[in-house]
Amino acid sequence: MPRMSKLCCGALLLLAAAHSSAAVVVNFSGGSGSPLSLSIPEPIAYTVTTAAPNLAPVFVIKATGKQVESGAHSLAGTVTYSINAGAPRAITAFNSGYDGGSIASTDFFFWGAFSALAIGDVVTLSTGTLTTTANNAASPPASGSYATFLSDGGVGNQISGAGATVPEPATMSLLACGVFLLRRDRRPRN
Repeated sequence: MPRMSKLCCGALLLLAAAHSSAAVVVNFSGGSGSPLSLSIPEPIAYTVTTAAPNLAPVFVIKATGKQVESGAHSLAGTVTYSINAGAPRAITAFNSGYDGGSIASTDFFFWGAFSALAIGDVVTLSTGTLTTTANNAASPPASGSYATFLSDGGVGNQISGAGATVPEPATMSLLACGVFLLRRDRRPRN
């Protein structure tokens, strides 16, 4: 394989690695006396690494700052989640200001219907926007990259590794092509 092809393959692998970083992009808007919205531009996947003693999942976005008084608040919108590529499930509530388990008082977290999860399950959060059904007095967090994980619905224990964005299908196709070209280069020549 020519040197240029190998360099292109290396660049593709770096691109794919960049898409699976531990920080995910979350965009916030509104608040300051109006409904608060959060948008997720790329799907986020979490792999369950610890058995959840309580039902789950709770999606935790780390260090956004306290946005509401403690207590569950209603959400509506287009973001859903699925377990092991199953049927989409609605996200219905959020909170911040709680301090317990792996959740700090500066974390923003949200959930829908709880389910039992097993080690190895993959929970995927879809793209879309969620908006509070009531006005929120606090200003919105800054949009940007945040660490994220799943917790259980009891005391907030972390039950997954860091959430990571799911590479787009085009990126996965390019990665597969690069791997094919690298393997092809290793075949013995006649």
